[in-house]
Amino acid sequence: MIYFIRHAQAGPRGNYDELSALGPQQAQLLGVHFAQRQISFDVVYAGSLQRQQNTARLVHQQLNSAAEIVTDERWNEFKLGEVYQSIAAHLCAEDMQFAQDKLQLGENAYAMGGAIARCDRAL
Repeated sequence: MIYFIRHAQAGPRGNYDELSALGPQQAQLLGVHFAQRQISFDVVYAGSLQRQQNTARLVHQQLNSAAEIVTDERWNEFKLGEVYQSIAAHLCAEDMQFAQDKLQLGENAYAMGGAIARCDRAL
């Protein structure tokens, strides 16, 4: 079985790569949850960002497990704009409304009329 876990609650926008005051408690509770259900892991992968590493470490501490935490930068942040750009041409060809919305947003990034929401739903 594979479990995908997002990092615990991140800190304020000033330093989003740290856990908030609540974050460590969330991570520890998740670890307790896994331990109570006798869920174990052969290996734990985490991105290299501080909030990812701290979450993995805090969950792992509750498990009393010998599983290794492997750092893999491919789990770090991605740029949503790049994701959108990589699939936008396909969506434009497939959906005329998406194409019109994308054109409208390209001309005015703050355009209203539902274009942003429709594009987000399409993606």
